[in-house]
Amino acid sequence: MKYFCIVLIITLASCGQTSSTTDESEVISADTVKGNENNIPAKSTDRTVKFLWRDKNSAMIIDKEFCKTITTPEKAALGYVATFIGNECSWDGAYTENRSNLKCEILTALGLGYQCSEKHLGFLRNWFRDDAKSLKELENCPTTPNTATIQDTFDEITITTKGNKISIFFKANGVNLREETSWSWSETNDFEVTGDKIKLVKKDKSAIDQQTFGIDKHQPKERDFSKMKNQSLVISCGSGCAMTYNVKAIKEINSASIKVTFEVDLYENQKLTENYPETYIFHYGNINTIERVNDTGKNENIADTFMPAALETFREFGKKLIQ
Repeated sequence: MKYFCIVLIITLASCGQTSSTTDESEVISADTVKGNENNIPAKSTDRTVKFLWRDKNSAMIIDKEFCKTITTPEKAALGYVATFIGNECSWDGAYTENRSNLKCEILTALGLGYQCSEKHLGFLRNWFRDDAKSLKELENCPTTPNTATIQDTFDEITITTKGNKISIFFKANGVNLREETSWSWSETNDFEVTGDKIKLVKKDKSAIDQQTFGIDKHQPKERDFSKMKNQSLVISCGSGCAMTYNVKAIKEINSASIKVTFEVDLYENQKLTENYPETYIFHYGNINTIERVNDTGKNENIADTFMPAALETFREFGKKLIQ
């Protein structure tokens, strides 16, 4: 990259150093790079870089090579845009009531800590200190994990720097699993840098393309689930307690969602005590969640209620559904 020759100060002011690998197509993971606490603006260079994209499996990819030479104003611009749209955010450990441990991939790559943390917002408030409108927006910092029923997420991000101008172009999509609706749009945010300050000067957003889940007439032939219908999942529910989930029906809702109905047998001390049906929806692609359909019609994400072993059993079953 153009700034790789400027020594340690620029590197520390950037996203931070990566691990030993230099493969820019590697999926970035938590704590791969470390940020800098300094607010010293690095000298900019004219360039256009594709910062984020999705691979063929919808996994999020971040350009780690760019993170070695990112300037502090570029970091501020990207950090601001990433604040309001999901980027593989998940709870770092157990969920806490104050929602203070939400780890997002872009903020991790930028070294800005947890979503809406003081490290994250303090950095942005300093850089946007003369931009009252952006500061107001930051007051509504969201903490939405990637298991949420309603959420937005990035598909791609491109950053262009020219003189004291920084432009962030991105494509994003959203989904409401409960209402079975989705949407997508593209947007460009233009920033202007003055010394050690930055300001959002213009935002251009495309029309939102809204859709409902459904079978498209051009969709490939439905999957054959015949080999899955006789399968059973056995889950421990405590001392002397076990649950057997017997597959009774499988239906493909659309290309990214499959509904499975189980007949559940509950055993206590090896004695059958209850038998009842349960329905689950397996979502794939960017959402990648499993929901239990409640009688009330309000679905729940099993990642929030299942024990780790049970959750992993269902996830493995979900993988087999699309093999």
